Amino acid sequence: MNIDKMVKELAQEEADFTVLDKIDIWVHRTFGGFIDFFRYDLKAGLQNFWRYKKVIWRHRWYDYSFADDVVAELYKDRVENWHKNHYVNGDKDEVELKIIVELFKRLEDAEYLVVRDDPEDKIRKEIYQRIARKRYWD
Repeated sequence: MNIDKMVKELAQEEADFTVLDKIDIWVHRTFGGFIDFFRYDLKAGLQNFWRYKKVIWRHRWYDYSFADDVVAELYKDRVENWHKNHYVNGDKDEVELKIIVELFKRLEDAEYLVVRDDPEDKIRKEIYQRIARKRYWD
């Protein structure tokens, strides 16, 4: 019996829609994703391109360190915007992010010595262990 009542209520609500309401619903269903793309996605994409243009410009297909550069830039961006987050232990995560950024700076400034225990690989290993240990949600 409840189902019949719900069906009648839905039919009444649909009958209450005006022509303009139906047109608005059709436009949103048809072009909603397209409009949202231009309102949000395109703007965010252009902002990201502008933010990471230096890293993108330096990309070469044969340069394996590009991945490190991209991740380092992402974490720098997170540190700069971390104050926008409000949750328990957010300060501890911010300290951890700053450590990761500092380790990336050390990796960038590392001396390229040919030794058995390469300090660059130790730094890289520590960075990715810290990243894998914790997921930083925005």
